[in-house]
Amino acid sequence: RVTSASGATLFEGTLNRGDSYTVAEADAAPVLRSGNAGSIYFVVNGVTMGPAGPGATIARNVELSADAISANFAMADAGADPDLPEVAALVLGVGEAQ
Repeated sequence: RVTSASGATLFEGTLNRGDSYTVAEADAAPVLRSGNAGSIYFVVNGVTMGPAGPGATIARNVELSADAISANFAMADAGADPDLPEVAALVLGVGEAQ
């Protein structure tokens, strides 16, 4: 679930493998609450960051701004998640996923 700073729900649903959600520009950054945090990655200025948390845990109150994501998450490690290059290619639309 993605909610605005005022608490309004902007998105609620399940994303399938390779799906993405683009955060719209706003005065105040929305926040994310999601299960399966280990499967949630962020793309900031073309750099994949994350995951949002370990395994099947719940990520709560994740500020969805470029500054906050860059400050709170490391660049994603393809060695730690063998599916990451394929998912990143799908989300970024770069090359062909194998």
